[in-house]
Amino acid sequence: MSTSVPPSEWHSAGELVNSYGRGTESDACLGPMAVVTGVGFALLYLRTGSLLALIGLHITVDIVGLVLIPPPGRVNEPTPAEAS
Repeated sequence: MSTSVPPSEWHSAGELVNSYGRGTESDACLGPMAVVTGVGFALLYLRTGSLLALIGLHITVDIVGLVLIPPPGRVNEPTPAEAS
């Protein structure tokens, strides 16, 4: 299988978001959106017992983990604006 990007240059979604979107308005709204979505799926699961709602809650938690929690090594790294 051939790819245009060699595996040595692959990045996780969290790395890409943290390198390109740190401190932007879109990052600021990710937390509240994730909380609302997670609570919605949890309430739907509790009310209906639907396996689909439980899967949605699990996916929401995974996305929060990828996007909002920075990968190792990038925690205290300053942005270019902070470094100057």
